[in-house]
Amino acid sequence: MKTKNFRGAIFVNIVFFLAISAAVFYATPAQADEATTSTPASTIIVRHENQVVFSGSAPLAATIYHDDVNNIDYTLATGTVFSALAAADNASAAFDITDAQFNSGFNSFYVACLAIASSTSSTAPQNACANWNYVVNNTYPSVGMDKYNLSGGETVYVYFSDSWKISASTSTFPANTTTTLQTWRYQYDNTAEPWAPDGNDLIDISVSNPSSTGWWDATITATTTQSNAGGAVDFKFAATGTYFAKITSLDWSKWSNPITLSVLPALEVAAATTSAEQINAAVAKVLNFLRTKQGADGAIADLGTSDWAAMSFAASNTYAADVKSAGASLGEFLSGAEATTSTDPLNICAGYARHALGLLAAGIDKSDVKIVELKDKIKTRCYAAGIVGKAGINDDIFILLALLAADESVDSEIAQAALTAVKTDQQASGAFTWSGWPGQDVTGAAINALKYAAGRGAAVDASVFDNAKNYLRSTQLPDGGWGFGAADALTTGWAMYGLNALGEGQSQWTNAQGKNPWSVLVGTLGAGGYYETAWSADGIDWFATKHAVPALLGKSWPVVLAPRYVAAPASPAVGGSSPPDASPIDAPVYSVPISSSLPGIVSFSAVTAPNSAAAATIVESDNAAISPPNARIIKSLRQFVASKSKVLQTAAGIKAAPAGAASEQKIASQKIGRLRRPTAIAEEKNPRENPRAKIKVIFYASAIGVVLAGLYLGRGLLGKV
Repeated sequence: MKTKNFRGAIFVNIVFFLAISAAVFYATPAQADEATTSTPASTIIVRHENQVVFSGSAPLAATIYHDDVNNIDYTLATGTVFSALAAADNASAAFDITDAQFNSGFNSFYVACLAIASSTSSTAPQNACANWNYVVNNTYPSVGMDKYNLSGGETVYVYFSDSWKISASTSTFPANTTTTLQTWRYQYDNTAEPWAPDGNDLIDISVSNPSSTGWWDATITATTTQSNAGGAVDFKFAATGTYFAKITSLDWSKWSNPITLSVLPALEVAAATTSAEQINAAVAKVLNFLRTKQGADGAIADLGTSDWAAMSFAASNTYAADVKSAGASLGEFLSGAEATTSTDPLNICAGYARHALGLLAAGIDKSDVKIVELKDKIKTRCYAAGIVGKAGINDDIFILLALLAADESVDSEIAQAALTAVKTDQQASGAFTWSGWPGQDVTGAAINALKYAAGRGAAVDASVFDNAKNYLRSTQLPDGGWGFGAADALTTGWAMYGLNALGEGQSQWTNAQGKNPWSVLVGTLGAGGYYETAWSADGIDWFATKHAVPALLGKSWPVVLAPRYVAAPASPAVGGSSPPDASPIDAPVYSVPISSSLPGIVSFSAVTAPNSAAAATIVESDNAAISPPNARIIKSLRQFVASKSKVLQTAAGIKAAPAGAASEQKIASQKIGRLRRPTAIAEEKNPRENPRAKIKVIFYASAIGVVLAGLYLGRGLLGKV
């Protein structure tokens, strides 16, 4: 009886163990035997003008969006473009959604404003509003960001720009003449070339609606045309009036802001009244006159005049190195000269910019140490002192031209400061000013600078140029030029730089009297090859004379010749890449002697950088006493030691703060305290271990053990029965 009870107990224990193991096994939450799949994500790229401010992966999960304007938190439960953008915002300090209010009428969010972090701590984040667009996998959706659902793996661009635009070769022209309309598309994935021709676009040409009830019916379509495969179409307007041209489409998939076209009464005279022979003869007379004024040191009058003279010769494809009388060449003089408060007592910052433009016109490479140093002086002595961007005469115009010509990014702080100062100076009349005084000359210079900046990617609205041209046209004198009572060569010449930059010529600017700016510069030039004035002791109007040649030849600033010299490798013994230390391509090397000794000029003091990175500093003892050759060697030594110091610091693991870090900290600090749920961006997730697999192993091992134990005990018991 005892044996049977014992055997029964064993049987019950075995069944109980197996039941408990099975229960634990099947009660374990069901999971795939494979690794757990991570949350789907899409790539978000945020671009402000020509700067990619954010690029990363955003998980398509529930996200908290905080409405800054109304101080309300919204839970975005679905994976939309807007929720992915909000997730990227939560995890990044590069930008901040500052205005995306919920519209209950449309049951939708409208992304109005994003604050973009600046590259330095000295500038507050830029709030960009009302022109944000998005594209998913190279396709423009027809719904708002919060209505487009993502499934994962998509690439989404969110960018601040128009998607399409239209331009005209000229926006003001006589009736029965042709203007070329060009259609463009924004290349959101190309920061180097933001705009590309967009072919086969439908173009709507409309006039004002006299019975308009609002912006939606402000115009009436007069006709339509279509651009060719290259995005261009030549169109002739037979009737005078104001027209508006824009890109459109039957399904509203494409559209652009309109541009204004002014069609004037047809001219009763020939469009061009000054022949090419007359222009070339005038140019030759001016250049010959400049040669007669060259000194033995190569200078033409002074440094400022020499810089402008180099641009005049460059406009006729003549290098300054080839402008030489009895002594040194103009190129030699420019390469050894320095812009100082003595050469430019009125505005040294404008002097730095002008000298850089003169060197570029002379064929000096933009990477040359002299041009690099001039850029550095503009940044450290002018921008740091608050001069760049300050209302004044014309330094911002030429600083902008010089910096961009020397490959400064149009998005840099200093370029943006100069650009903004020039743009905001435009008056309601369309004119630009000299310290508040409107002038046709400075208007032409401003048009020139802004058009050049626009070609480098700056955002300049077409209305800026249209309004400026309307001002020039309204003030053009019967003799064809501009001035006070009668046209003068200086005011007219500078205005022509703006017209040249816009690609306009005599046909657009010949008035009813058959006169135009070109006829002014040709007709008022004296027999001696210069313009005359009663304000000068020698009767020479140097200001007008030194600017006339590029204006006559249809050029605009900067006038840059291809570099004539190959830059020499930097080393303490050789120096920079200016002509005295360079190898010529097709001309003799400038004959400036280079001293090989530096007695009493510099001293070296060894310092210890963090992490034991060796470095060295150079101390100049007497800058005023340094001759130009020795000074240039010292500057090269400074650059050489600085470059070696950077290499040593990098090798030692010293890292500088990334660009924009300080400004990003500003945005990050603004986000602290908000009721946002942080969302990980581009987080790597390791597959979680599967507990069910472990339980399987334990269960089978335990079962085998129990069976073996039961067999052993059972054998013993059976032997005793």
